[in-house]
Formats: sequence, C-alpha cells, structure tokens
Amino acid sequence: SSYLSSGINAEYGDSSDQIFLFKETKQSLRQTEEKSRRKEKEKIELEGHLVKMRSELSKSETKLKEISEREATLQGTLSERDTLLEEQKIKITEQSKEIEKFTKLMAMFHNLSNTGNAK
Repeated sequence: SSYLSSGINAEYGDSSDQIFLFKETKQSLRQTEEKSRRKEKEKIELEGHLVKMRSELSKSETKLKEISEREATLQGTLSERDTLLEEQKIKITEQSKEIEKFTKLMAMFHNLSNTGNAK
C-alpha cells in the first residue's frame, strides 16, 4: 500500500499538490471561459456595427443613385434648353436679315418718294 501510494505521489505529487493543481486548472479554465465570453461579446458588437455600416452604405448608394438620376434629368433639360436657344438664335438671325432687307426697302422707297416730290 505504501509502495503504491509512494508511486502515485511520485507520479502525481501528494494530495495538497493535486488540490493546488486542480485549483490552478479550474482558475485557468474560468479565465479562458471569461476571455471566450468577452471575445464573443466583442464579435457580436462588431457584427452589429458591421450591419449598421452596411445599412448606411446602402442608404448612401441609394442617395447617390437618386442624385445621378436627377443629374441626368437636369442634363437632359439643359440639353433641351440649349437646343431651344440655338433655334432662337437662328430665328433672331433670320429676323435680323429680314429687318435689314425691310430697312433697305424703306430707304429705297423713301428715296423714290423724295425724288418724286422733287419733280
């Protein structure tokens, strides 16, 4: 019996050593579990943050799309306006030529009527 217990003591130490090791192991396990819980909590918080950031990104992308669509609409409106302005310039140029012709005709008519009055 003493031989057996001396063999066990040599292998595992006496009971006070075993109690100490057990307590150390238990404490180490508790610390590891606590670390694990903290890491899990951090992971959950980070995942929540990631979901929030994705949501904000989605909102920003939607706003950007809306702005791009509005810009395209405005660009179309500006293009139509430019076309209308070009058409108006052409009309004004044509009207100016007509006014010039009319003014020359009026001057010729005026000269003719003055010449006629002089006779």
